[in-house]
Amino acid sequence: NFGGVEADKILESIKDNQPSKEELEKINGIFKKYFNLAHVEKLADGVIEGAPAHHWSISFEKKQLIDMFMEMTEVAKMDSIDKMEIKTSDLKTGIEDSLKLIDIKPLELFVQKKDYIPAQIKFSLGILDKDGINIADVNITSTFSPSQPINIEAPAESTDILYLMGPIVQA
Repeated sequence: NFGGVEADKILESIKDNQPSKEELEKINGIFKKYFNLAHVEKLADGVIEGAPAHHWSISFEKKQLIDMFMEMTEVAKMDSIDKMEIKTSDLKTGIEDSLKLIDIKPLELFVQKKDYIPAQIKFSLGILDKDGINIADVNITSTFSPSQPINIEAPAESTDILYLMGPIVQA
């Protein structure tokens, strides 16, 4: 559930704060700098929708994620939604505190052997309480089929994403 007035404010803020061409070039340079941020491991091949596929596991280093985000924030000079300037030290502390409440699990990627098109992506993360105990899991699997449209639906008994992300936002 991503709707509501707050979501509209966020989208409006994003539209108002588009980076310049120069900022985009600097951000691209940062992405290149952190190219090795992800650790990739080749797993046993699989089959997705009847097609043979390569299978990889991709994990991320939290410290490098923080460093990369901080550099990008400095370049873009991002402001908060209510236009109050955010101090870099406060932002870094907030990001570090937030990541303590998230257990980022390895991403799984299946790529078709025939034409090297992504066939499936599996993403999972755990939401932790202040004591580091897992209180919820977010699991997203997306299977791509060239002949089928993509539908995104919440499970019947799902929890509102804003509720799950509450502890992270508070941190």
